[in-house]
Amino acid sequence: MSESLFEQLPTKALSQIVEALENTSPSSVFNLLFIKASKAAAERVIYKSITLRGPHPTNRSPWSRTKCLIDRIVDSDDVVSSYIYELEIDNWSGPYFPEFDEAVLEKILRSLKALHSFSWKTERFIPKSVKAIFHARFPSARLCYTNTSRGRDANAGREYNMVMDLEILTSPQLHSLSYTFLKEDSGSSRSELPIMARIMTASKNLRILRFVCEPDRRFHFEDYYGFYERFGSDGHGSKNLPFSAFTLDDQLEPLEELAFSSDPLRAESFYDFSDSHCNAWRYCMDWSKLRTLDLGGQGPSPFFEIFRGYVPNLKSLSFTLTRGGLPNIGVENVRIIGNFLDSINGLEQLCVTNATNGFFPILWSHVKRHGPTLRTLKTSNVLNATWKWTEPALLELLQSCPELTELTVDVELGRGIQPNGEKESVWPKRSFSTLSQFTLLRTLHIAIVLDNPETSPGGLAAASTLATDSFVDFFRHNPLSRLRSLQLTATKAEYAPIQEIYYSIVVINVKRQERDDAPSPINGGFEVEAKRRDGRSGLWEKLMLEMRGG
Repeated sequence: MSESLFEQLPTKALSQIVEALENTSPSSVFNLLFIKASKAAAERVIYKSITLRGPHPTNRSPWSRTKCLIDRIVDSDDVVSSYIYELEIDNWSGPYFPEFDEAVLEKILRSLKALHSFSWKTERFIPKSVKAIFHARFPSARLCYTNTSRGRDANAGREYNMVMDLEILTSPQLHSLSYTFLKEDSGSSRSELPIMARIMTASKNLRILRFVCEPDRRFHFEDYYGFYERFGSDGHGSKNLPFSAFTLDDQLEPLEELAFSSDPLRAESFYDFSDSHCNAWRYCMDWSKLRTLDLGGQGPSPFFEIFRGYVPNLKSLSFTLTRGGLPNIGVENVRIIGNFLDSINGLEQLCVTNATNGFFPILWSHVKRHGPTLRTLKTSNVLNATWKWTEPALLELLQSCPELTELTVDVELGRGIQPNGEKESVWPKRSFSTLSQFTLLRTLHIAIVLDNPETSPGGLAAASTLATDSFVDFFRHNPLSRLRSLQLTATKAEYAPIQEIYYSIVVINVKRQERDDAPSPINGGFEVEAKRRDGRSGLWEKLMLEMRGG
């Protein structure tokens, strides 16, 4: 469309065109900045949600762009400040960088016109003056807070303040919280979780809660008791939010998203889903509003059994089928999880981390009941979990879940016969061909474990060819395929002389080129990146590939 035609379009029609491009081809929106008639409409979309990041110690280039944007925001003659609805402050450097200090933050907030959401994503406490301006100028805006690095970044020789940022945690506008709570080292029952439970009773607008509780040998609750005394707790309690001690008057506002972020490989989970705890939490909150639930490194039977039927509107569920821990997973535990899945209507996203050898097939009959509505399915294995997707299983998945747009699968290697008659592993090309028939996929992650170095298929070049050929196959089956990225992760076991096992990992990413004039992937319109993790050192290195593609 020529510039003259853009000038003839009504403002409303131009805005609708730009909004449509934002959903289908985001990079094209930036091209409209160079057309005078469409520049304002493009800026409204581009600057609707922005992130201002503090300077990197060694790379100043990104900060230069951020500084230019800040200058525009605080310029009273520039209209960009009226376009910003969502503002995120990331990696704020505090008073040590005058170009982005407290006074600059104050100017930014005073310049904005219609802020709907303010996100504070940094380890440093939010300045009281900044919080006061936000509350005064935008009393109905949402406050989002992320600090997941507490207790992990104490540099030697530097005093480390481990108190909770109560200024922001007790804000009446707190809407979303992603946080690391601290507990005293092993052997102690004292943590910050009882304080958070009390904060939650007064949080009338908290709707999203993602958290973990980490032990830290430097943390002693008594050191900060003066800050927490008003909450009436000495920090003692079980490894959970102590809702069992609540009275009938202690009711929580309903959450829309709840996540227990923990590593499935940890020997002991940070959270105790006891029967008494689950019952107490069930009675003090309306769970029908919950849309997203992430149980992290656990698949706790008490939770699934007690909450069956209480979260009918859940749309996204993540959990782990664990091999160890308490209780140890078994057939009956999987059936309890299956019954929970049956009590949900129209699940759209399911993420299962499998740390078992064969229980996912039992769960599958309950999963495929949600096939017509599932858009995302992630079934990733931890190492040594032996169940993997085969070609027949993928064909059934294709028939049961035709609407998938994002898929993560661990695929079983094929089996062949060497000239000498011995068995060997081969790349699962038939399984990959089946995957290319998912017509609506936008993102595909495939994992393969090369468990036997002596009989596993070829190395990096072969894996790269498999990944790129599989990516192109999507467009051979369907020229209108929506696939944007395919990632192949190959993990190879390496055995040291002293019977130690190291796992080296190669990750190959194939991405469709986003340029408006990019050729079809069949004609090389894609980019390939690869990296490798050394099993012994744990270090990653970028790999150079000589192959076709953009």
